[in-house]
Amino acid sequence: ERVLDPSLQELLLLNPMAYIHHLRYAEILLTLGGIDKGGNADLVRTARKYFAHSLDLKPRGNLRALYGLLLCCAAAPKGQKTAAEVEELGACAQKKLLEEYGEAKATSMLDTVKAMSTALLS
Repeated sequence: ERVLDPSLQELLLLNPMAYIHHLRYAEILLTLGGIDKGGNADLVRTARKYFAHSLDLKPRGNLRALYGLLLCCAAAPKGQKTAAEVEELGACAQKKLLEEYGEAKATSMLDTVKAMSTALLS
């Protein structure tokens, strides 16, 4: 069993309003949880919560958290009682990603991001 370094959790306690600490912690949890078949669903679920909290702290320009949230939703086991909620969250993350790229006038990326996110969520 993999054990997280407690210093990561201490960073969150020392500065709970720093979105980047929540984001990095979520990325580590997602990596440890694995997004392939046989991954740890509890770690992915916890990572999803930290990505969402990072977005609460910094709602604009936080593309890493949006991509992470999208990956967590794609990795969620199908058929659970929260499947509809996860699908809604994934659709919301996709919408926000497209808005971010649209506002940045990155039209060349819009089609790529839309195709990638649609493939992940299907």
